[in-house]
Amino acid sequence: MSVVRFGVIGTNTISDRFAEAVRQSQGATITAVLSRRQETADAYADRHGICGRFCDPAALFSRAPIDAVYVAAPHALHRAYVLAALSAGKHVLCEKIMALTAAEFDEMTCAATAAGRLLVEAMRPAFDPAYDEVRRLLPSLGRLRYARFEFCQYSSRYDRHKAGEYTRAFDPAYGNAAVMDIGVYPMHVAVMLLGDPADLTASVRFLPHGFECAGEAHLAYPDAVCDVLWSKVAGSVQPSIILGEDGALEIDKLSTPSTLWLTMRGQNKQKIDLTPPQNNMIYEIAAFCDAVGQGALTLPQMTVSRRTCALIDRVRTLCGVVFPPLPEA
Repeated sequence: MSVVRFGVIGTNTISDRFAEAVRQSQGATITAVLSRRQETADAYADRHGICGRFCDPAALFSRAPIDAVYVAAPHALHRAYVLAALSAGKHVLCEKIMALTAAEFDEMTCAATAAGRLLVEAMRPAFDPAYDEVRRLLPSLGRLRYARFEFCQYSSRYDRHKAGEYTRAFDPAYGNAAVMDIGVYPMHVAVMLLGDPADLTASVRFLPHGFECAGEAHLAYPDAVCDVLWSKVAGSVQPSIILGEDGALEIDKLSTPSTLWLTMRGQNKQKIDLTPPQNNMIYEIAAFCDAVGQGALTLPQMTVSRRTCALIDRVRTLCGVVFPPLPEA
């Protein structure tokens, strides 16, 4: 099997996690990095032993020995980087949420098809085999009646923001919002496990400068209801849960599940250890590299990604979550 050579676009924390996962993968390597500033490109390259370091996207695409790019730039920049990479003949693995809107999502996937290149959203639950175990257990719960999927975490940058420091992570002009960065996880899991809801209502909260920081959506199904919760300013202390007429299933953390608890009606709770890897990004990398090697132009997980993006469109429309123009525009 040939090794897929990645160029990394963006040098934030998730890019470091990606590099760690690549080191554990047999089918991938990183040969170049792109950042806004040379010093951050150099620092990332030094940390991970990468030779190619660029500040100019055109130079990355034309000069770096890469087959694909991993896009971990702010959400509002995804479209431009993805389209440029596809135009240059590169495959693309793009961090969630891949597009600001479902229309952008469609534009990007159409461009990938036209270019004959693979485009995949890097959504960890979509590829983590822990969810195969969740799917295996769901029928034992009987008819599903209720689910609550939540992902709430106190952002590592929130204290800096509260202290008055500018942090791009809390700037909505870059397509940043809790529903985009955090809410996409529980929304994706809801669609992946339960399908599209018949109806959706939602409510969100904003920080004074207009950043959407937390919210909830209520998804209605013919026989069940599902609450989806997210936050970047408070952390979860309880698992997500799925309730059926015959039992209940709890998931400790949606993005990186390590433990399930199954409680059948009238029985004691059963703990199910999933023995997760240190970094579950290895699964999306493996699936992506296998697909590149097989000449695939899409993966089935992208269907759920598209439907999730459309639901988040609805949340933003209902709740008035808007993104002002980028400062450079």
